[in-house]
Amino acid sequence: MPVQIQQSIWWHIINAGRPEDLVDWYHSHPGNGRWLSGIDVSTRLNDQKHTDPFVAVVVDPNRTMTAGKVDIGAFRMYLEDYTPENVASSEYQSIPLSQIEGFGIHANQYYPLEVQLIEIKSRDAVTGLALELILG
Repeated sequence: MPVQIQQSIWWHIINAGRPEDLVDWYHSHPGNGRWLSGIDVSTRLNDQKHTDPFVAVVVDPNRTMTAGKVDIGAFRMYLEDYTPENVASSEYQSIPLSQIEGFGIHANQYYPLEVQLIEIKSRDAVTGLALELILG
């Protein structure tokens, strides 16, 4: 989401006098899985600094359609000065292909959260409508 649009959304929430705050961000990678790009990571890290908790949610609608179940991932960013265990400090490290496929080249900058989907009676109608809106 472009920064200007995001700032506009935040402005409207604040000026509407609503007590709620944005706690997540959603986007899709059709056919490419669930991972975050470098731009995703830097933008979400900024969100996370100003709003906690903050979660990045990624859905792959193509894999969802193929599998017949929602292909969803939720992530949080590591703070900029934190290096997760088992990650070399060199910025020119080689990354295993399986890690690139699964979590993107910036995998050492964020971590996955456990996702539990709760099924509700209207799920099929809502999922169908959402997929129709996403896929056109």
